[in-house]
Amino acid sequence: MFYWKLVRYKWLYLLLAISFLLLSFYDPVSHYIFFNPNAPDLANFDGVKIRQEILVSGLRVENILFEFNRQSSTLIPLLITLIGYDYASIKDKFIKLSIGKNTAYYQMRKSLKIQLGLVTSLIYLSIFWVVLAISKVLTGSSLEDRHLHGFLDGTFLDHFFSGKITYLVFFSILGAIGIFVNCFVYFKILDVVKNFLRGAGLYLAFLIPLSMLLYYVLPKPLVPFTSLLAITYYEWTLPKVFSIFIPYLISYGVLSYYDRDI
Repeated sequence: MFYWKLVRYKWLYLLLAISFLLLSFYDPVSHYIFFNPNAPDLANFDGVKIRQEILVSGLRVENILFEFNRQSSTLIPLLITLIGYDYASIKDKFIKLSIGKNTAYYQMRKSLKIQLGLVTSLIYLSIFWVVLAISKVLTGSSLEDRHLHGFLDGTFLDHFFSGKITYLVFFSILGAIGIFVNCFVYFKILDVVKNFLRGAGLYLAFLIPLSMLLYYVLPKPLVPFTSLLAITYYEWTLPKVFSIFIPYLISYGVLSYYDRDI
């Protein structure tokens, strides 16, 4: 069964995606709009040309990618929280139909988690590549070599993914996997607490305040929030990539112990 059709407020996801796109381009466009080419200090310069250059520079891939990542730190947790509401709502409907049918219920719940987690990841991937495609069309730019600094020199990842396209493909997929894993842990929290508001609060506390504290004491890959914004960090190796998911494996294991549904 395809559970996405049971989601009640699909327009909210469209609104969030549109907001994501608009906010990613907000800074360069607003600078262009409010830049005064006739300002007194530009009397000896071509203000119109300068304004145009500011816009083109702001829309270049590396700058738009920075803006996209900046917006992601707020909008991705919001997207995951929103999908959690639909998970809890759909799951509660099936609980009433599954009394005495534990096996069918657990199979439904697992399928629901996978489907909603994949949908959330696909929404992220779509926005990521649409933003970059718009930047490419408007400016004709691509990532410069000096911005390809995500991998430790000489490592497996550096050898295979340091190209301009493969770099973006790797980190977009890693971001999508991070979102999927976050969804799975969040859904498990909802299974345990059986209340959307409490579950959302616990998940966001795990993702944001706890991460802010852990950044002071743990390597960045071991901090939960890093799973959503790995592209903003440097010198990645395969062990570091795999270590991103250690906090989630531990959390999921603990939550599974306390999961007593139906």
